[in-house]
Formats: sequence, structure tokens, C-alpha cells
Amino acid sequence: MIDDPQTATFGLAVIGVGILFAKFGTGLPQAIAASDAERAERDFLERRSRRRLGVAALFIICGVLLLTSGLVDAEARPQLSFYLAMAAVPLMLWAILLAVADGYLTRTHARRELRVVETERERMERELARYREQADE
Repeated sequence: MIDDPQTATFGLAVIGVGILFAKFGTGLPQAIAASDAERAERDFLERRSRRRLGVAALFIICGVLLLTSGLVDAEARPQLSFYLAMAAVPLMLWAILLAVADGYLTRTHARRELRVVETERERMERELARYREQADE
């Protein structure tokens, strides 16, 4: 019998979010993996995939703790129910911290790649202008 249906339902929801993260958020894009992308780009995508899988695993662990806390008879074992629920709190905070760090690292990587593309575009525009000047002569 479920002692605390709200906690158990929330635990199931957190498990579901973790499974969705693991299924859809961690995959290495097949186009990049199969292409001749730079090794640094593939390394970044592999590290990002591992970070996101870690966040998904923490979500699943937190969900299991919350689900178990909701299933435990709180009247017979109130401390166990409390400790299970409270064990999920620092793990959830850690998962959120990892997710924020992943977002920051992804943004930093994207900005760096954009700078490289902009530099290359500027170089090509200068070269094109030089060719046009030579053609006008």
C-alpha cells in the first residue's frame, strides 16, 4: 500500500524525466559521429554526452529514493521515510548543478566555435576582396 501517494507519484515523475534525459538528451549525433568532424568536436560531444548521462542517472536515483520514501509506511518507520526523502535533496541539487555546468560549457564551446567561423569568414572576405581588386586591374 502506498503511504504517501504524492511523494511516490513525484518519484515516478522524476524517474520518467531521468529516463527521457538518458534516452533523448545524451545521444551523440550520428551525423557528427559518422562524419569527418574535427577530433576536438567529437571529444566535446562525447564529454557532453557523458555529463548528460550522469545527470540522468542522478535524476533516476533521486526518483527511486522518493518513490521508496512514498512506499515506506511512515507510521511504522517515520525516520526511514524521512531519511530517504532527504537523501534525494542533495542529489537533486547536485544534478541541477551539473545541468547548469553542462549548459555553461556548451554555451562556451558554441561561442568559441562561432569565433572560429567568424574569423574564417573574415579571412575569406578579405581574400575575395583581394581577388576582385586583381580582376579590376
